Amino acid sequence: MRKFYKVLICLVAVLMIVPMVVSCASLGKNKDTDTDPVQSTDVTETQTEVETDEHGQVVIDNTELRDLDFNGKTIYFAVRENQYKREWFAEEPKTDLENKVYYRNIAVQEEINVNINYNSVKSADADKCKNLNALIRNVGESGMGGLDVVSHYAAFASNAALIPYYKNWYNSQLTYLNLENPYWNQSFISSAEAFGRLFLCVGDVNLSVYDRCHVVYFNKALAEVHSDTVGDLYQTAIDGNWTADVMLQMVKNVGTYTNSTSGDQIYALASIKGSEASDGFLYAWDAWLTQEDNNGMHTVVTDADYTKLSNAFDLMCDFWYESGGAHLLAKSQENYDFFTQGYALFDIDVLYHYDSGWKHLNEITDGFGILPLPKYDDTQLEYYTGVQDAHNVLSIMENGMKSDFDMVSAVLELMCAENYSTVRPEYIKTTVKGQFLDAKSGECFDLVLNGARWDFADIYAAAVGGVRNKLWRTPFQKSETASQFSSSYGENAGSLNTNFSEFDTWLATQY
Repeated sequence: MRKFYKVLICLVAVLMIVPMVVSCASLGKNKDTDTDPVQSTDVTETQTEVETDEHGQVVIDNTELRDLDFNGKTIYFAVRENQYKREWFAEEPKTDLENKVYYRNIAVQEEINVNINYNSVKSADADKCKNLNALIRNVGESGMGGLDVVSHYAAFASNAALIPYYKNWYNSQLTYLNLENPYWNQSFISSAEAFGRLFLCVGDVNLSVYDRCHVVYFNKALAEVHSDTVGDLYQTAIDGNWTADVMLQMVKNVGTYTNSTSGDQIYALASIKGSEASDGFLYAWDAWLTQEDNNGMHTVVTDADYTKLSNAFDLMCDFWYESGGAHLLAKSQENYDFFTQGYALFDIDVLYHYDSGWKHLNEITDGFGILPLPKYDDTQLEYYTGVQDAHNVLSIMENGMKSDFDMVSAVLELMCAENYSTVRPEYIKTTVKGQFLDAKSGECFDLVLNGARWDFADIYAAAVGGVRNKLWRTPFQKSETASQFSSSYGENAGSLNTNFSEFDTWLATQY
């Protein structure tokens, strides 16, 4: 049976800025079956008050952790270069967010008396991060130490040749890790667990996870022009009525037309023809690539899950190829230009590609807002968010006696705690300021972050053969007027299942 994410409540605690106490109330009622009904009428139930900080986040007591002293020892990180290192450090902090990250690092170093050393490593998509991979192998094979934590490209971190050098995050040597705390991403952990082991993790330090959440942008000026058709978009989402049918009908109604003043061609919907246009829908619609049996073994989906995946693919094609109002572009910069210059009412993209693009987006004269991807239908209770696989994931190096795992676990735990308290609120403030800073947009932004989720096939894509590419992205890119899903599934399911079986067996027996 497919592994579902453990509970939405944990996910809310990880990604949301509203108090955790609100979420925990939905965990269920007390079942006092032995209580006399008459007596129970005289009992007044009390709830434990949960302390929250100025941002509405639950306060976590890390007093014991903060009293540690590691005598100035150095912890060594290898992190991806360019914009992917911004969650770790900046050579010359200039923005408010960069300063928050800088002072987070200072706080961790001073509180537990450690020195943090960051090694920025070239890790390009085109070469599948060969430099970072080589560093992991060299350190792992030599056993000489010098590397404790790796912040790797999610699409390539799960290479089966690398996992033997990663430490199990559940290992008792990692004394100070508490993966149940709200600054560890429970959604990712739930999908990354395999046979009681966890080799990759996502914590609150990984701002790149938020960066790569898929969202629906909308042009406020065009939304006003078409207000009779689209109504109050924020309120529609907040009320839970933002579904695929509702959005698709809006796209069809707006369609494609020529602006009577400028003569420009205007589209209802735009995106980048690749992961941006397709991946968000996969998870927004509660469709899955992987299922798991009672023994923990994985395969591609079958039966009802296959039908849901196939139907979701066809619905996605309706948006892009059949609606009469959609336009797909080749590159992210082209898409930024297209949307910011007012050529599309809706645009599907990730929250942040790179800093210049984000500044460009914030300069849009028409104003813009952000919505979650729509639900599959009105029976789906929650909004879900697909996360593009360009974000960072964490692994801990298994270097025997060369690593101080007490120190490593304490640094990671405290860094996530500090990030949770100071950096994440600044990230959210920075991201929701300016063009769309109002109460409704803030609620919609929360809906996006709350829904982030992963599939086992994505987390271990490098080990099992790129399931999402073969069953979702590639057939979408090949499709023009009809679904290519069934043929792609037929061509690839057998070999993918072989990959799953081999990888599962290896995981179950290797450690």
